[in-house]
Amino acid sequence: MLSLKPITQADIISAFNDTSRYLDDIFNMDNPYFENIFSSIYPKELKLNKTNTSDTSAPFLDLDLSIQNGIISSKIYDKRDDFNFNIVNYPHLDGDVPRSTSYGVYISQLIRFARACSSVEDFSERNRIITEKLLKQGYRYDKLRKTFSKFYHRNHSLISKYNSNLKFLLQQGISHPDFYGDVIYKLRKIIGKPHFTYLFIKRIKRFLKRNYDRKILKRTARLVVDPSTVDQHASLFDCAMTGRA
Repeated sequence: MLSLKPITQADIISAFNDTSRYLDDIFNMDNPYFENIFSSIYPKELKLNKTNTSDTSAPFLDLDLSIQNGIISSKIYDKRDDFNFNIVNYPHLDGDVPRSTSYGVYISQLIRFARACSSVEDFSERNRIITEKLLKQGYRYDKLRKTFSKFYHRNHSLISKYNSNLKFLLQQGISHPDFYGDVIYKLRKIIGKPHFTYLFIKRIKRFLKRNYDRKILKRTARLVVDPSTVDQHASLFDCAMTGRA
């Protein structure tokens, strides 16, 4: 770069303003001179491989970058998504790891997703991927929702670009487990109480308003309450409840 002459080679110098390197990854955008000059930068023994197959999209570090209609957009790129085996990269809650720290890991990933993803669709997709994995590792659905709400209110400026409210992001981004642990806890507390039917309907309606999946909700209820009792209220799970409980 020092050998280039600003008077006669200003266009080359300007083109390299958008070329950078992090360790062994080189980011090169709108620089038609790079392929003819890199032999003067790196020794001939070092082979450079072009990893992108398109001139309008490329992965770089943990970003997937693309250009559409002259606008650069980004989303998360994780080569581990293509592995044909599971990667253990978040703490299991059946160990000795503190609960608060574990859910804090989820918030840190949400911040990373929000910074990297230009669209709400890509952000929600990454959220669904991580929450699906966390649910299988002992995390609670209701606590993931509360943790996401905490993230939403504390980082509103970061996600304001999505123009989406909290309810929409919870509905689109939080994966659902095989059963709801908080529902089991709530239903166990009312078993055997007077007016059980009234309390049961009230609890279920409340969870439906929070966009809990009706089929999973019914499956969960049958784990605690006598299945025949749950079946007596089948319409409760088959239809969306809109009235206030």
